[in-house]
Amino acid sequence: MFRAPRVVETVHKVKQFAGHKISEALHLDIHRGFVTMPVVSPIVPRVEIAVPPVATSKAVHRILVGGMSVQASVLAQAQKKPEIVGKTTVVSSLTWLQKLHPDWYEKPWGQPKRYLPDVSRGIADVLFPHYPDDKLMTFGMMKAIEEEQRKQLKGLGIPLIEDIVHRIVGGVDGVAIHCSDEVIKIATGTDYQVVHTGRVPIGPEGIPVQHFGDAYSVSKKDSQIPRVVIGSGLNLDWACRDMHHLSPIIHLIPPGDRARPELADKLHAAIQLEDAQLEFLDEEDVRILAKDVFRGRTIDMRVMTSQLFSAMGFKLDRTLVVTDDPSRVQYVDTAPSPDAIKVFISSTGVETVKAMDLRGTVVPNGNMMLNFLKIQHELGHFALDEKNAMLLTTAWEDAIAKKAAAAGVQIQPEFFRNIEDRVKHSFEKFIPSEVQIWRVIRNAYEKGVSFFDDDGVVRSRPMAVDSKGKPMEWEDFKKLITSPTEDVMRAAHIMEDAPDESAKFTHS
Repeated sequence: MFRAPRVVETVHKVKQFAGHKISEALHLDIHRGFVTMPVVSPIVPRVEIAVPPVATSKAVHRILVGGMSVQASVLAQAQKKPEIVGKTTVVSSLTWLQKLHPDWYEKPWGQPKRYLPDVSRGIADVLFPHYPDDKLMTFGMMKAIEEEQRKQLKGLGIPLIEDIVHRIVGGVDGVAIHCSDEVIKIATGTDYQVVHTGRVPIGPEGIPVQHFGDAYSVSKKDSQIPRVVIGSGLNLDWACRDMHHLSPIIHLIPPGDRARPELADKLHAAIQLEDAQLEFLDEEDVRILAKDVFRGRTIDMRVMTSQLFSAMGFKLDRTLVVTDDPSRVQYVDTAPSPDAIKVFISSTGVETVKAMDLRGTVVPNGNMMLNFLKIQHELGHFALDEKNAMLLTTAWEDAIAKKAAAAGVQIQPEFFRNIEDRVKHSFEKFIPSEVQIWRVIRNAYEKGVSFFDDDGVVRSRPMAVDSKGKPMEWEDFKKLITSPTEDVMRAAHIMEDAPDESAKFTHS
């Protein structure tokens, strides 16, 4: 579906990176032609490190906090705008994939290549050129892709902070990033912006929970210990799929969550949190006393607190950044909104939870491409001519707003809201044609904006007025929006480019 560009090739000089360790670990053929700059870590151990400001630019220095999607976003923009290199710092602590034990390399990741951002997809296409687009990636593949993204960031000279970050403090002297063994200072004065997408696992109040990915950091041999999964999300499925034969898996069901009877044969027990007794014996152990909802037996187990994992989803970590100017912090929540989550039931009764993007297209919940697009949009980098521009109708809105401003035309904001709602509704049922899209736009435009006058009578005002304040006829308004609308439809593959007349075969 997505054809990835050769990522960052035009930005910097490159060299080979695919080593034999990756090949041996993944048991896959790796193409060795993909290249990158030598890796030089920008972080010197201990004490304080100062990242000087860019003397030639007054632009804001951005500190981006997040994982693979943030890495891909920065690489994508560095390809188009190399000048961001000196004005960007990435905070991306080593993820669970980076700590992954080789025993788990072959386990399936939840998504195939087609749901990766173009940058990540480009790397995947080179590392695994013969791997099918619609086949689930493996943990080992995703580890290799993330490692290469990190190498490319470093190769470009973009500071990448990989240590665990406890606090980011912004003030009049710039930003101080507090890591485990050092404080990294970014000397930007007050001219900075923190873009924060970092999320932490959700857990019940008073119960410390770990990211389930940490369970894969040890070998299968060392995994023969009881594990508790709190919540009924995807991580519970992974625990039952990968570890039920190694150790007892206990499903702790929070209030309002559901039991998973289809997993009963792989669970040691499923217990309701509100009916259970949890006794924290010390910092390392907790005793769990409860009744199994499936078998009715009493469970009395001692479990390490490090083995309490969340399957309740993630939330933005809003305690990480401290600043005296809240406007300097931009939070980007990449989680799908509640109304975008849909449950699909197969003919055999199996339920699958997925998300709907702005087109109504069904995608895996939390897929990386959607995360990437949300981040790009929040950064103001989502271009109208990029693939999947239809996913973010604000790209279309921004392009039209610029043309309207230049022509002195005023457009009611209700017009764009109506279009987004109607296009999304259409895409939920079918992929509309070019004619149908124009019909939706025209109907929304000609409807106008309804309002009550002082006498309580419903009136209507035009969707747009020209520079003289006169209502615009549809044909005049269509001329204004034709170019950006056609660009979006081409990006969404609703409208194809006109054939090249010069390429036609002619008889002599």
